[in-house]
Amino acid sequence: MAEVVAGTESEDNMSMSLQDLLGSHSHGGRRVKRKSVVEEPLVVDKVTLQKQRRMIKNRESAARSRERKQAYTVELESLVTHLEEENAVLLQLAVCMYLSIYAFSVLSCLYNILFSLVG
Repeated sequence: MAEVVAGTESEDNMSMSLQDLLGSHSHGGRRVKRKSVVEEPLVVDKVTLQKQRRMIKNRESAARSRERKQAYTVELESLVTHLEEENAVLLQLAVCMYLSIYAFSVLSCLYNILFSLVG
């Protein structure tokens, strides 16, 4: 199995110990070399390396996804602010139109009363 060397996050994911690369293991502080190089440990190391690469790609993909989500959230918040401002303007316009219609109907009634008096 591969032993990860402590370091930065990218180093944690990418680097393996020198012992693993050379095919030796540490047992109780002393190194013991393998008697023969067997294909299986190399396959395990290759599989481990592939898993680490896949984990790195997955983390990078997740980070990009979070960035896209954050940008989308900011865009939506901006749109909400714009729509709230537009809604306030439209509500004021609706009130003005309502008052204009009301004023027109009052004036129309007054005109009819005045016209009926005049003759």
